[in-house]
Amino acid sequence: MRAICAEAGWSRDAVDHYFAGKGALVAYAVHAAVERALAQVRACCARLQGRDALRAVLCEALALERSGPAPAEAWLELLSLAAREAELAAELARFDREVRAELAGVIAAMVARAEAPPETDPEAEARALFAFNPGLRTRARLEPERFTDEAAAREVDAYLARLGCAPQPGE
Repeated sequence: MRAICAEAGWSRDAVDHYFAGKGALVAYAVHAAVERALAQVRACCARLQGRDALRAVLCEALALERSGPAPAEAWLELLSLAAREAELAAELARFDREVRAELAGVIAAMVARAEAPPETDPEAEARALFAFNPGLRTRARLEPERFTDEAAAREVDAYLARLGCAPQPGE
């Protein structure tokens, strides 16, 4: 708590006024981070369609991973905390459900527009895409010299091609 107060430039009394303790502060921070991440995913899915939306969600998550402190490391810490804290587990589960719902909506629209095979199960593909993302981000964090932005883009494009949504000519 002292480190958090020092980083924020607040006194311990000020932080204690708003938060009942470290657990409440962590819960608030997790909720805020989940809301930011959901807003980012929703924005991608609202401004883009189909393959472009899915690609943007994956590439923006990767850009976040490369941008500063390791979100993947923080995510692993949160998962560890969530194993012991029901409130955190519920917040992370909500994030999982809502992101998968956004992705499934994009994939269902792709099926409806014949941009993905008719037998595509949007829910199953959304689960697989959601699971693909942490692996991509982990590789970017562990091997930044070998796993360049170009290499990551090739991985994303290969994944999306397996889904049945190859890039259009000229992309």
